[in-house]
Amino acid sequence: MNVIYRKYCLIALISLHCMTQTQLSRADVELGRINVELYGVVKAVTCGVIESGKDKHIELGRYNSREFNQAGDHTPLVSIPFELANCPPNTAVNITFSGALDAKNKDFLAIEKGQNAAQNIAIEIRDHLKKRLVMGTKSPDLIVDDRGRLSTVFYANYIVTQNGVKPGTANASAEFVIRYD
Repeated sequence: MNVIYRKYCLIALISLHCMTQTQLSRADVELGRINVELYGVVKAVTCGVIESGKDKHIELGRYNSREFNQAGDHTPLVSIPFELANCPPNTAVNITFSGALDAKNKDFLAIEKGQNAAQNIAIEIRDHLKKRLVMGTKSPDLIVDDRGRLSTVFYANYIVTQNGVKPGTANASAEFVIRYD
């Protein structure tokens, strides 16, 4: 059986050689041209807030204006949770909050103006260590785990910017930007 196998292999190689020679001799003849257009999308999965947490509505609470006696008085901290995913594993991430700045203290987020808006009060943002995070500055670095995820909490509270708080609606909007290396 080995002999027969070798014989067929030799015949197959000779046939293959003849077909290759025939095709090579015709290779210089152009039969036509066809345009080929190739399409596709290359996407980078980016580090970001998990879809369910992108729009955050944080209730800071209702307080009596008499509870605020002087500049610097503030309400209890309210959590702002962040769940990040698809981040490069074991990298540093930081978050920057921005928005309309308070006229009396640029560290704070301004209360939206309006006929019934509270006065002499603003919103303070604090980082995961509960330290003041000045608006427009990046937070201390947070380290992503080896699965590309990060769970952290920032905080917000009302803070008196000037004596004589006038009661009213105390709403504000802020944006946050996530940066990573």
